[in-house]
Amino acid sequence: EKWFLILVIPHPEGYDFFFQDITIKKVLHEELKQSDYLLKCMLESTGDSIIVLDYEHKILSINSKGTQIINEYYGKNVKVGSDFLEVFENQKDNIVFLQHFENAKNGINSHYEVELSYKKKAC
Repeated sequence: EKWFLILVIPHPEGYDFFFQDITIKKVLHEELKQSDYLLKCMLESTGDSIIVLDYEHKILSINSKGTQIINEYYGKNVKVGSDFLEVFENQKDNIVFLQHFENAKNGINSHYEVELSYKKKAC
C-alpha cells in the first residue's frame, strides 16, 4: 500500500500534477497514534496518580486519578498546561517539592511521603 500527496497546479495550457510519496510519513503517523493510544490506556488503567511535568513545572500529561487526587486533596482543578506549583498552598510544600524535583532533574532518584487530608467542599 502506498500513499501519495498530489499537488495540482492549473495553468492556461492545462494542469500540472506532482506526486510525492508520503507512505513512510503515513506509516509513522499511524504508529505514533497507536503508541499514544496505548500509553493513554496504560495511564488510565492504573490506580496510581501519574503526572508528567516539564522542566518549568508545567503539566505535560496527567491521568484521571492524578486529576482526582489533586482536586480531592488540594481543592484544585488542573489540566495539561497548568503550573504544578500552583497546586501547593504553602511555601513549605513548594520548597520540599522543588528539592525533589531538582534531584530528579539531576538524575538522582528521590522520594518522600506526605500526609494529605480531604478538602472540605463548600455547600
